[in-house]
Amino acid sequence: TLGPLQGDASYNKTIAHTYQANTVNCETTVTLTALNECNTQASVNRFFPVQIWDTDIPKISTSEKVLCWPNNEITFANTSIRNCKSPSEGNTAQRYEKWVFKDFNGPGLDSIIDWTPWPPTIPKKIIFKAIGKYTVELYVRNTCGETDTSVEVEIVSPPTVGITTDKDTVCIGESLTVTNTGSGGNVHRYNPGDGSALGIYDGSSVTYVYTKSGKFNFSLIVDQSGASGCSSSISKEIVVLDSPQPSFTIDKNISVAVDNTTANGTNVAWDYGDGRTSSDFEIGTITYNSAGKYPLKLTLLNARGCQGLQVDTIYVYDNPNVQFSIGDTCTTYNLKLDNTTTIDPRDTVVSYTWNFGDGNTSSDSLPNYTYVNHGTFTVLLTVKPKY
Repeated sequence: TLGPLQGDASYNKTIAHTYQANTVNCETTVTLTALNECNTQASVNRFFPVQIWDTDIPKISTSEKVLCWPNNEITFANTSIRNCKSPSEGNTAQRYEKWVFKDFNGPGLDSIIDWTPWPPTIPKKIIFKAIGKYTVELYVRNTCGETDTSVEVEIVSPPTVGITTDKDTVCIGESLTVTNTGSGGNVHRYNPGDGSALGIYDGSSVTYVYTKSGKFNFSLIVDQSGASGCSSSISKEIVVLDSPQPSFTIDKNISVAVDNTTANGTNVAWDYGDGRTSSDFEIGTITYNSAGKYPLKLTLLNARGCQGLQVDTIYVYDNPNVQFSIGDTCTTYNLKLDNTTTIDPRDTVVSYTWNFGDGNTSSDSLPNYTYVNHGTFTVLLTVKPKY
């Protein structure tokens, strides 16, 4: 038995077997089992140890993966895993390493540290000469052969940041656009300075709306991910002014009584929602001529140019169509009524009032009424809607 493989051997026959990588440990056992017609139990012989070695596993560790110029020194260490390195495992022959720093001296001009014994390995402190991406290769060699690996590092330009705004003074609720005129970096953040959390933007521009007045330092911050100390920031003072707070109350009916309770507006603009407008501070009563839904808007502009807006919706409903009919009352004093009144489906009836013309009334929608005496009477129905 050769590890995981079985072979059929006759006397004096040579068996060849190739071990595959990662199928056995550094040491394994070869077992020979013999059986013939005379044996009732197989004879077994074992040979141990059979040492199976492999190439080493190359690995590189780096002090940094990304640096901001003028920081340009990176340390590289050979952290390769040696195969079967213990004395009992036997793969103890001297190892060798070789380093290749691609394009270190310019495009196509590599820097090479040729084969040297390891261990021990001495970390390589490399000072790169220019901004750019560099590939570093490590080759390791033992008795079984040579393997290699590589790592990429980068020296980047430090990010720059500049700031411009479309305005230096804004009103509460007004959009502010801030533009970064710098370059570089791959993480772009902003701090509006009003206590809000830092935000992320695309590196070009950001739009922000302040919700309180005051003076705030709006900051742009640019970082290079993975590079410590690779950051730049700039700030600009923004003045945020109070906006007027329009306020009005209305008594909703077909004629709308409006009371403007605003305290800090100078220029007033009313929009009744039906095509009519007004610039009067107080507009009193608005009469709408037809049913519908009307947005009543009050826009205020103060002396500093800040605008405020309040909107309320006026619902105007059709009046009820009051109708009823009376059946035959000739043979009986019992009044036969059929109430066919209709009302706007968005409205509701608050009350019905029937006047039977003889001094008696009823609040039922369809009352059952009997006259006491004969005569001629005028029946009147009054319907009161909610609106």
